[in-house]
Amino acid sequence: MLGSDERRAAERILAEAWGEAVAVRAAEVVAGRRHVVRLSADDGRTAILKRSRATDSGGGRWGDEPAGLASEWTALDLLGAMPEPVAPRLLGGDATRRLIVIEDLPPGRLLAHSLLGSDPVTARADLVAYAEALAAVGAGSRDRAAEHAAACRRRGLDPGGGSWWVRVIGRRREGFLAFAADLGLPTAGADAEIAEIEQILDGEIAPGFVHGDPCPDNIVLIDGRCCLLDFERSSWGSVVLDAAYLIAPFPSCWCFAGLPAEAVGPALAAYHASLAAAGQEPAHGPGRDWDRAVAAALAGGSSRAATPSHGCGARTVATCGAPRPCGPACGPGWRASSPHRGPPPSRRWPASLAYWPSRPVRRGQTSQSPPTRRSPGPELARSSRRPAGTVPDRMIS
Repeated sequence: MLGSDERRAAERILAEAWGEAVAVRAAEVVAGRRHVVRLSADDGRTAILKRSRATDSGGGRWGDEPAGLASEWTALDLLGAMPEPVAPRLLGGDATRRLIVIEDLPPGRLLAHSLLGSDPVTARADLVAYAEALAAVGAGSRDRAAEHAAACRRRGLDPGGGSWWVRVIGRRREGFLAFAADLGLPTAGADAEIAEIEQILDGEIAPGFVHGDPCPDNIVLIDGRCCLLDFERSSWGSVVLDAAYLIAPFPSCWCFAGLPAEAVGPALAAYHASLAAAGQEPAHGPGRDWDRAVAAALAGGSSRAATPSHGCGARTVATCGAPRPCGPACGPGWRASSPHRGPPPSRRWPASLAYWPSRPVRRGQTSQSPPTRRSPGPELARSSRRPAGTVPDRMIS
Protein backbone atom coordinates (compact mmCIF):
# COMPACT_ATOMS: atom_id res chain seq x y z
CA MET A 1 0.00 0.00 0.00
CA LEU A 2 2.73 2.44 0.99
CA GLY A 3 6.38 1.58 0.44
CA SER A 4 9.03 2.50 2.96
CA ASP A 5 10.52 5.12 0.63
CA GLU A 6 7.09 6.67 0.09
CA ARG A 7 6.42 6.69 3.82
CA ARG A 8 9.71 8.45 4.53
CA ALA A 9 9.01 10.97 1.77
CA ALA A 10 5.53 11.64 3.17
CA GLU A 11 6.86 12.08 6.70
CA ARG A 12 9.48 14.54 5.45
CA ILE A 13 6.86 16.54 3.51
CA LEU A 14 4.48 16.64 6.47
CA ALA A 15 7.25 17.64 8.86
CA GLU A 16 8.17 20.57 6.62
CA ALA A 17 4.52 21.59 6.21
CA TRP A 18 3.52 21.21 9.86
CA GLY A 19 6.77 22.45 11.39
CA GLU A 20 7.54 19.42 13.53
CA ALA A 21 8.56 15.78 13.25
CA VAL A 22 5.79 13.52 11.98
CA ALA A 23 5.40 9.76 12.07
CA VAL A 24 2.85 8.18 9.74
CA ARG A 25 1.16 5.45 11.76
CA ALA A 26 -1.45 4.32 9.22
CA ALA A 27 -2.22 4.50 5.51
CA GLU A 28 -5.33 3.38 3.70
CA VAL A 29 -6.20 3.30 0.01
CA VAL A 30 -9.13 5.59 -0.68
CA ALA A 31 -12.19 4.15 -2.46
CA GLY A 32 -10.16 1.38 -4.08
CA ARG A 33 -7.91 3.84 -5.92
CA ARG A 34 -4.39 2.72 -5.27
CA HIS A 35 -2.92 6.04 -6.35
CA VAL A 36 -4.79 7.87 -3.56
CA VAL A 37 -3.87 7.13 0.06
CA ARG A 38 -5.09 8.70 3.28
CA LEU A 39 -2.23 9.14 5.75
CA SER A 40 -2.82 9.22 9.51
CA ALA A 41 -0.09 10.75 11.67
CA ASP A 42 0.65 9.67 15.20
CA ASP A 43 -1.02 12.83 16.56
CA GLY A 44 -4.29 12.07 14.73
CA ARG A 45 -3.92 14.52 11.87
CA THR A 46 -4.57 13.26 8.35
CA ALA A 47 -3.46 14.15 4.83
CA ILE A 48 -3.90 12.76 1.34
CA LEU A 49 -1.05 11.30 -0.68
CA LYS A 50 -1.47 11.01 -4.45
CA ARG A 51 0.83 8.89 -6.60
CA SER A 52 1.41 8.94 -10.32
CA ARG A 53 -0.64 6.68 -12.54
CA ALA A 54 -0.53 5.94 -16.24
CA THR A 55 -4.16 4.93 -16.75
CA ASP A 56 -6.99 7.22 -17.71
CA SER A 57 -9.48 8.24 -15.01
CA GLY A 58 -12.18 8.38 -17.69
CA GLY A 59 -12.33 4.62 -18.11
CA GLY A 60 -10.34 4.57 -21.34
CA ARG A 61 -12.49 7.11 -23.19
CA TRP A 62 -9.93 9.89 -23.54
CA GLY A 63 -6.50 8.26 -23.59
CA ASP A 64 -3.72 7.91 -21.04
CA GLU A 65 -2.86 10.64 -18.54
CA PRO A 66 0.84 10.02 -17.91
CA ALA A 67 1.39 13.65 -16.87
CA GLY A 68 -1.63 13.77 -14.56
CA LEU A 69 0.33 14.03 -11.32
CA ALA A 70 2.65 16.72 -12.71
CA SER A 71 -0.38 18.64 -13.98
CA GLU A 72 -2.03 18.49 -10.57
CA TRP A 73 1.18 19.55 -8.82
CA THR A 74 1.48 22.50 -11.21
CA ALA A 75 -2.16 23.46 -10.64
CA LEU A 76 -1.91 23.39 -6.86
CA ASP A 77 1.32 25.41 -7.05
CA LEU A 78 -0.51 28.09 -9.02
CA LEU A 79 -3.81 28.09 -7.14
CA GLY A 80 -2.17 28.08 -3.73
CA ALA A 81 -1.30 31.75 -4.20
CA MET A 82 -4.92 32.84 -4.75
CA PRO A 83 -6.33 35.06 -1.97
CA GLU A 84 -9.43 32.88 -1.60
CA PRO A 85 -8.73 29.13 -1.67
CA VAL A 86 -10.49 27.21 -4.43
CA ALA A 87 -8.53 23.95 -4.13
CA PRO A 88 -6.97 21.76 -1.43
CA ARG A 89 -3.73 23.15 -0.06
CA LEU A 90 -0.58 21.53 -1.40
CA LEU A 91 1.63 20.38 1.47
CA GLY A 92 4.53 19.29 -0.72
CA GLY A 93 5.78 16.70 -3.15
CA ASP A 94 8.61 14.41 -4.10
CA ALA A 95 9.54 14.33 -7.78
CA THR A 96 11.78 11.29 -7.37
CA ARG A 97 9.04 9.22 -5.72
CA ARG A 98 6.41 10.80 -8.01
CA LEU A 99 3.97 11.76 -5.28
CA ILE A 100 2.36 14.80 -3.74
CA VAL A 101 0.72 15.34 -0.35
CA ILE A 102 -2.32 17.60 0.03
CA GLU A 103 -4.58 18.56 2.87
CA ASP A 104 -7.45 16.25 3.82
CA LEU A 105 -10.54 18.43 3.55
CA PRO A 106 -13.16 18.75 6.28
CA PRO A 107 -16.72 17.42 5.86
CA GLY A 108 -18.76 18.81 3.00
CA ARG A 109 -21.03 17.71 0.18
CA LEU A 110 -20.37 17.02 -3.46
CA LEU A 111 -22.10 19.10 -6.11
CA ALA A 112 -23.14 15.75 -7.59
CA HIS A 113 -25.09 14.98 -4.42
CA SER A 114 -26.84 18.35 -4.58
CA LEU A 115 -27.87 17.82 -8.19
CA LEU A 116 -29.02 14.27 -7.51
CA GLY A 117 -30.91 15.27 -4.38
CA SER A 118 -34.43 16.47 -3.73
CA ASP A 119 -33.72 20.09 -2.71
CA PRO A 120 -33.78 22.47 -5.72
CA VAL A 121 -32.89 25.49 -3.57
CA THR A 122 -29.65 23.86 -2.41
CA ALA A 123 -28.88 22.64 -5.91
CA ARG A 124 -29.31 26.12 -7.39
CA ALA A 125 -27.18 27.70 -4.67
CA ASP A 126 -24.45 25.13 -5.16
CA LEU A 127 -24.47 25.69 -8.92
CA VAL A 128 -23.98 29.41 -8.33
CA ALA A 129 -21.08 28.72 -5.94
CA TYR A 130 -19.61 26.36 -8.54
CA ALA A 131 -19.87 29.03 -11.24
CA GLU A 132 -18.25 31.64 -9.00
CA ALA A 133 -15.36 29.29 -8.22
CA LEU A 134 -14.75 28.62 -11.92
CA ALA A 135 -14.83 32.36 -12.57
CA ALA A 136 -12.41 33.00 -9.70
CA VAL A 137 -9.93 30.56 -11.22
CA GLY A 138 -10.29 32.10 -14.66
CA ALA A 139 -10.05 35.71 -13.49
CA GLY A 140 -7.33 35.05 -10.94
CA SER A 141 -5.05 33.31 -13.42
CA ARG A 142 -5.49 35.42 -16.53
CA ASP A 143 -2.38 37.54 -15.95
CA ARG A 144 -0.28 34.69 -14.57
CA ALA A 145 0.80 32.91 -17.76
CA ALA A 146 4.50 33.35 -16.94
CA GLU A 147 3.95 31.98 -13.44
CA HIS A 148 2.11 28.97 -14.82
CA ALA A 149 4.84 28.37 -17.38
CA ALA A 150 7.48 28.43 -14.64
CA ALA A 151 5.46 25.96 -12.56
CA CYS A 152 5.18 23.69 -15.61
CA ARG A 153 8.93 23.72 -16.15
CA ARG A 154 9.54 22.87 -12.49
CA ARG A 155 7.40 19.75 -12.96
CA GLY A 156 8.91 18.73 -16.30
CA LEU A 157 5.93 19.84 -18.40
CA ASP A 158 6.04 21.75 -21.67
CA PRO A 159 4.47 25.19 -21.03
CA GLY A 160 3.56 25.38 -24.70
CA GLY A 161 2.01 21.92 -24.78
CA GLY A 162 -1.49 23.33 -25.07
CA SER A 163 -4.74 22.37 -23.44
CA TRP A 164 -5.23 18.71 -22.55
CA TRP A 165 -8.67 18.71 -24.19
CA VAL A 166 -7.34 20.31 -27.36
CA ARG A 167 -4.91 17.41 -27.63
CA VAL A 168 -7.86 15.04 -27.25
CA ILE A 169 -9.68 16.86 -30.06
CA GLY A 170 -6.60 16.42 -32.24
CA ARG A 171 -6.44 12.71 -31.49
CA ARG A 172 -10.14 12.33 -32.26
CA ARG A 173 -10.14 14.34 -35.47
CA GLU A 174 -10.09 11.40 -37.88
CA GLY A 175 -12.70 9.50 -35.88
CA PHE A 176 -14.98 12.53 -35.81
CA LEU A 177 -14.71 13.08 -39.56
CA ALA A 178 -15.38 9.40 -40.19
CA PHE A 179 -18.43 9.55 -37.90
CA ALA A 180 -19.75 12.63 -39.69
CA ALA A 181 -19.29 10.94 -43.06
CA ASP A 182 -21.09 7.87 -41.74
CA LEU A 183 -24.07 10.10 -40.89
CA GLY A 184 -24.01 11.51 -44.44
CA LEU A 185 -22.84 14.95 -43.31
CA PRO A 186 -20.52 17.08 -45.49
CA THR A 187 -16.95 17.29 -44.18
CA ALA A 188 -15.40 19.67 -46.71
CA GLY A 189 -13.53 22.37 -44.81
CA ALA A 190 -13.96 20.59 -41.47
CA ASP A 191 -10.19 20.20 -41.02
CA ALA A 192 -9.71 23.98 -41.12
CA GLU A 193 -12.61 24.52 -38.75
CA ILE A 194 -11.21 22.01 -36.25
CA ALA A 195 -7.83 23.76 -36.46
CA GLU A 196 -9.57 27.07 -35.67
CA ILE A 197 -11.33 25.46 -32.70
CA GLU A 198 -8.00 24.21 -31.38
CA GLN A 199 -6.42 27.65 -31.73
CA ILE A 200 -9.25 29.36 -29.85
CA LEU A 201 -9.34 26.80 -27.04
CA ASP A 202 -5.58 26.90 -26.59
CA GLY A 203 -6.03 30.46 -25.34
CA GLU A 204 -6.46 32.78 -28.29
CA ILE A 205 -9.63 34.00 -26.55
CA ALA A 206 -10.01 34.34 -22.75
CA PRO A 207 -6.67 32.78 -21.81
CA GLY A 208 -6.19 31.45 -18.31
CA PHE A 209 -5.87 28.37 -16.17
CA VAL A 210 -8.29 25.58 -17.08
CA HIS A 211 -9.37 22.84 -14.68
CA GLY A 212 -10.30 20.61 -17.60
CA ASP A 213 -12.61 18.23 -15.74
CA PRO A 214 -14.92 20.22 -13.41
CA CYS A 215 -17.47 17.44 -13.03
CA PRO A 216 -19.98 17.54 -10.16
CA ASP A 217 -18.13 14.77 -8.34
CA ASN A 218 -14.91 16.81 -8.55
CA ILE A 219 -16.59 19.72 -6.72
CA VAL A 220 -17.14 19.86 -2.97
CA LEU A 221 -19.04 22.48 -0.97
CA ILE A 222 -17.64 23.14 2.50
CA ASP A 223 -19.48 25.68 4.67
CA GLY A 224 -20.76 27.39 1.53
CA ARG A 225 -17.30 27.52 -0.06
CA CYS A 226 -16.73 25.69 -3.33
CA CYS A 227 -13.53 23.67 -3.61
CA LEU A 228 -12.30 22.18 -6.90
CA LEU A 229 -10.64 18.77 -6.90
CA ASP A 230 -8.72 16.50 -9.27
CA PHE A 231 -6.52 18.64 -11.54
CA GLU A 232 -4.98 15.84 -13.58
CA ARG A 233 -6.37 17.31 -16.83
CA SER A 234 -5.59 20.92 -16.01
CA SER A 235 -3.61 23.17 -18.34
CA TRP A 236 -3.34 26.67 -19.73
CA GLY A 237 -5.95 27.46 -22.38
CA SER A 238 -9.23 29.28 -22.85
CA VAL A 239 -11.20 29.50 -19.61
CA VAL A 240 -14.30 29.00 -21.74
CA LEU A 241 -13.45 25.29 -21.66
CA ASP A 242 -14.51 25.27 -18.01
CA ALA A 243 -17.34 27.80 -18.42
CA ALA A 244 -18.89 25.57 -21.09
CA TYR A 245 -19.66 23.03 -18.36
CA LEU A 246 -22.42 25.41 -17.27
CA ILE A 247 -23.88 25.46 -20.77
CA ALA A 248 -23.53 21.79 -21.73
CA PRO A 249 -23.25 19.93 -18.42
CA PHE A 250 -21.07 17.94 -18.03
CA PRO A 251 -19.21 16.67 -21.13
CA SER A 252 -16.43 14.63 -19.49
CA CYS A 253 -18.65 13.13 -16.80
CA TRP A 254 -20.86 10.09 -16.44
CA CYS A 255 -23.78 12.48 -15.72
CA PHE A 256 -23.82 14.13 -19.14
CA ALA A 257 -27.19 15.77 -19.81
CA GLY A 258 -28.98 19.08 -19.77
CA LEU A 259 -30.03 21.10 -16.74
CA PRO A 260 -33.13 23.34 -16.66
CA ALA A 261 -32.61 26.91 -17.78
CA GLU A 262 -34.01 28.25 -14.50
CA ALA A 263 -31.13 26.54 -12.73
CA VAL A 264 -28.36 27.31 -15.19
CA GLY A 265 -29.35 30.93 -15.81
CA PRO A 266 -28.42 32.25 -12.35
CA ALA A 267 -25.19 30.25 -12.40
CA LEU A 268 -24.13 31.74 -15.74
CA ALA A 269 -25.10 35.21 -14.54
CA ALA A 270 -22.97 34.70 -11.41
CA TYR A 271 -20.04 33.52 -13.55
CA HIS A 272 -20.08 36.64 -15.73
CA ALA A 273 -20.73 38.95 -12.76
CA SER A 274 -17.64 37.52 -11.06
CA LEU A 275 -15.53 38.12 -14.17
CA ALA A 276 -16.86 41.67 -14.47
CA ALA A 277 -16.15 42.37 -10.79
CA ALA A 278 -12.57 41.24 -11.35
CA GLY A 279 -12.24 43.55 -14.34
CA GLN A 280 -11.92 40.63 -16.74
CA GLU A 281 -15.13 41.29 -18.64
CA PRO A 282 -17.19 44.38 -19.61
CA ALA A 283 -19.90 45.25 -17.11
CA HIS A 284 -22.52 44.85 -19.85
CA GLY A 285 -21.54 41.22 -20.34
CA PRO A 286 -19.46 39.07 -22.69
CA GLY A 287 -18.92 40.12 -26.26
CA ARG A 288 -18.62 38.43 -29.61
CA ASP A 289 -15.22 36.92 -28.88
CA TRP A 290 -16.64 35.14 -25.86
CA ASP A 291 -19.56 33.82 -27.92
CA ARG A 292 -17.11 32.62 -30.55
CA ALA A 293 -15.08 30.80 -27.89
CA VAL A 294 -18.22 29.21 -26.42
CA ALA A 295 -19.16 27.96 -29.88
CA ALA A 296 -15.66 26.55 -30.26
CA ALA A 297 -15.85 24.79 -26.88
CA LEU A 298 -19.21 23.22 -27.68
CA ALA A 299 -18.11 22.20 -31.16
CA GLY A 300 -14.89 20.79 -29.72
CA GLY A 301 -16.92 18.78 -27.24
CA SER A 302 -18.94 17.29 -30.07
CA SER A 303 -15.87 16.42 -32.11
CA ARG A 304 -14.03 14.77 -29.23
CA ALA A 305 -17.11 12.68 -28.31
CA ALA A 306 -17.19 10.90 -31.67
CA THR A 307 -15.25 7.65 -31.41
CA PRO A 308 -15.12 4.24 -32.93
CA SER A 309 -17.57 1.81 -31.39
CA HIS A 310 -17.49 1.13 -27.68
CA GLY A 311 -17.71 -2.49 -26.66
CA CYS A 312 -21.50 -2.30 -26.56
CA GLY A 313 -21.66 -0.98 -30.12
CA ALA A 314 -22.38 2.62 -29.11
CA ARG A 315 -20.71 5.18 -31.34
CA THR A 316 -20.39 7.95 -28.75
CA VAL A 317 -20.19 8.23 -25.00
CA ALA A 318 -23.70 9.70 -24.95
CA THR A 319 -25.10 6.88 -27.10
CA CYS A 320 -24.73 4.29 -24.36
CA GLY A 321 -27.66 4.19 -21.98
CA ALA A 322 -25.55 3.24 -18.97
CA PRO A 323 -23.84 5.78 -16.66
CA ARG A 324 -20.54 4.23 -17.73
CA PRO A 325 -19.97 3.04 -21.30
CA CYS A 326 -19.71 -0.68 -22.00
CA GLY A 327 -21.04 -1.82 -18.63
CA PRO A 328 -23.56 -4.63 -18.24
CA ALA A 329 -26.44 -2.14 -18.42
CA CYS A 330 -25.48 -0.87 -21.88
CA GLY A 331 -28.46 -0.58 -24.14
CA PRO A 332 -30.06 1.50 -26.87
CA GLY A 333 -29.65 5.21 -26.41
CA TRP A 334 -29.47 8.56 -28.08
CA ARG A 335 -26.97 9.61 -30.74
CA ALA A 336 -25.81 12.98 -29.47
CA SER A 337 -24.59 14.07 -32.89
CA SER A 338 -27.74 13.03 -34.71
CA PRO A 339 -31.00 13.95 -32.94
CA HIS A 340 -33.13 12.40 -35.69
CA ARG A 341 -31.78 8.96 -34.78
CA GLY A 342 -33.88 8.63 -31.62
CA PRO A 343 -35.05 10.23 -28.37
CA PRO A 344 -32.70 12.34 -26.26
CA PRO A 345 -30.90 10.91 -23.24
CA SER A 346 -33.63 11.15 -20.63
CA ARG A 347 -31.89 8.32 -18.78
CA ARG A 348 -28.49 9.96 -18.78
CA TRP A 349 -29.43 12.22 -15.84
CA PRO A 350 -31.23 10.53 -12.94
CA ALA A 351 -34.80 11.15 -11.91
CA SER A 352 -33.98 14.08 -9.66
CA LEU A 353 -34.44 16.33 -12.70
CA ALA A 354 -38.12 15.97 -11.87
CA TYR A 355 -37.53 18.08 -8.77
CA TRP A 356 -36.81 21.13 -10.90
CA PRO A 357 -40.01 23.15 -11.49
CA SER A 358 -41.26 23.51 -15.06
CA ARG A 359 -38.89 20.90 -16.36
CA PRO A 360 -39.39 21.00 -20.14
CA VAL A 361 -40.79 17.91 -21.81
CA ARG A 362 -38.03 16.26 -23.80
CA ARG A 363 -38.68 15.02 -27.30
CA GLY A 364 -39.89 11.44 -27.03
CA GLN A 365 -41.58 12.04 -23.64
CA THR A 366 -45.32 12.63 -23.37
CA SER A 367 -45.57 14.26 -19.95
CA GLN A 368 -43.68 15.86 -17.11
CA SER A 369 -43.27 12.48 -15.45
CA PRO A 370 -39.71 11.82 -14.31
CA PRO A 371 -37.51 9.41 -16.24
CA THR A 372 -36.83 6.03 -14.69
CA ARG A 373 -34.17 6.32 -11.99
CA ARG A 374 -30.90 4.66 -12.88
CA SER A 375 -27.92 3.84 -10.78
CA PRO A 376 -25.81 7.02 -10.36
CA GLY A 377 -22.67 5.15 -11.39
CA PRO A 378 -20.11 3.17 -9.44
CA GLU A 379 -18.19 6.11 -7.96
CA LEU A 380 -21.23 7.99 -6.67
CA ALA A 381 -22.97 4.83 -5.48
CA ARG A 382 -19.87 3.88 -3.52
CA SER A 383 -19.45 7.36 -2.04
CA SER A 384 -23.13 7.58 -1.13
CA ARG A 385 -22.65 4.89 1.48
CA ARG A 386 -20.72 7.28 3.70
CA PRO A 387 -22.59 8.93 6.60
CA ALA A 388 -24.56 12.06 5.84
CA GLY A 389 -22.55 15.26 6.12
CA THR A 390 -19.22 13.71 5.22
CA VAL A 391 -17.26 14.17 2.02
CA PRO A 392 -17.28 10.98 -0.09
CA ASP A 393 -13.90 9.48 -0.87
CA ARG A 394 -14.48 10.19 -4.60
CA MET A 395 -13.70 13.84 -3.88
CA ILE A 396 -9.98 13.31 -3.63
CA SER A 397 -9.52 10.94 -6.59
